[in-house]
Amino acid sequence: MHAAERKRRSMEVKQIIAQRLDIDERLVSIDATLCGDLGADSLSIIDLVLAMEETYDIDIADDDVERMRTVGDIADCVLAARARAAAAHG
Repeated sequence: MHAAERKRRSMEVKQIIAQRLDIDERLVSIDATLCGDLGADSLSIIDLVLAMEETYDIDIADDDVERMRTVGDIADCVLAARARAAAAHG
């Protein structure tokens, strides 16, 4: 994946997180922790995962969800799931 595509997807993920958590997008940095920095709880993380799956038409494995700690973790997971989906269909 090209750097520009990665950056665009990361920006989209940050926008979705800000919208779902009802926070200012400027607070959503790639290194921000979901629970500590952004105030997410387990239910809001599930909501974020469902939003990502719906938005990008992907499936995120439960094991991946358990490892999500930062915004960057979610972005990486979305990118990996999209790459797997593209490989499976391509």
